[in-house]
Amino acid sequence: MPPPQSSHLFTVDWVIGLKIKIITAFRDEICGRVYAFDAASNTITLFSAVELNTGSSPAVNTMLHACTVHTWKISHLESVQVLEKPVQKSAEETAAPFTTAVPAIGPISLPSLEVKGNPKAKNARASISQIPNGVSNDGRAIFMALSKTLPCKWNGKSIAVLDDIIVDPPYTANATKSLRNDVNGLGRVRTVLEGERRRMEESRKANEKKGG
Repeated sequence: MPPPQSSHLFTVDWVIGLKIKIITAFRDEICGRVYAFDAASNTITLFSAVELNTGSSPAVNTMLHACTVHTWKISHLESVQVLEKPVQKSAEETAAPFTTAVPAIGPISLPSLEVKGNPKAKNARASISQIPNGVSNDGRAIFMALSKTLPCKWNGKSIAVLDDIIVDPPYTANATKSLRNDVNGLGRVRTVLEGERRRMEESRKANEKKGG
């Protein structure tokens, strides 16, 4: 029996290839086809098809098909609604999923990836390598979580997000402020921060149970 048509995203690997609608922690609604689910990074990737008219003559009626790619951490999503029923896959498709993936998976040039690397990701890695002395493990974890979706840098032991939102130790929602009274930006950062705090607390409790 497949999971319910609408549920919280505890496990999503079964919806790969299906069209779904997700609601994010920021109340965004996104429809797309599930391309991948990565358990290691706890992320899901959707493709939303977009049709672009090339302006060709009506006789040709040429259309270009483009895709918008959405990648979200599962902890930043609130719910999922499956918009179509699962299709039984053949033994060949199950044995070799990469050969039947849509869009098709082509060769990747690693040198090109280095050249076209995400500047935000590079800046995040540089900032992580320059963590100030005395920053707690919680502070490091919060910085890494925020920097995955927003540009962040260290300002002493505080985290500066978008050069406007400041997260001071002990890195809680109450220790977060906006220098320019950006209510929306402040709310977004607090939402991500609170989600990461919940995840950290759940991880601590799980480790305590394992330790007996």
